[in-house]
Amino acid sequence: MTHPLRSDLNDFLFTPIADDPNGMHLTMLSALARSGVDPWDEAAGLRTLSREAATEKLVHLLRDVPNGPSPGDATTTLVARLVAQLHSSPKSPLRPTSSTAAVGDESTPLRSFSMLPSGVKLAIYSLGAVILLVMGFRALFGGE
Repeated sequence: MTHPLRSDLNDFLFTPIADDPNGMHLTMLSALARSGVDPWDEAAGLRTLSREAATEKLVHLLRDVPNGPSPGDATTTLVARLVAQLHSSPKSPLRPTSSTAAVGDESTPLRSFSMLPSGVKLAIYSLGAVILLVMGFRALFGGE
């Protein structure tokens, strides 16, 4: 997964949908993970579908989840509630970034130093060291 986790999908993903035999709640996140799909990608994809298509896809997906909800009317009602929740939650303000976006462009998210690749960090540290060396050299040997 190369994108940040979307918090706008949390209400949908963390909704309890069944109880495991050991008494733990099974959430949509767990069910999607047990199905072998990325929960955030799948939830984002379901959000782009029509309510009918998302409902049909979720019913088929939940039918094959180990220890998932029991098939039948209760699952259909659950899926209808989940799809309504997914389609009524606010859309994410995050926009995909492009490698051609200009620095400072409002569509480019700000990144922290810790997220930079190690090669970029090394270059920044090296540049800082060179600047300090030049400044020290000039101070010691009378450069103006």
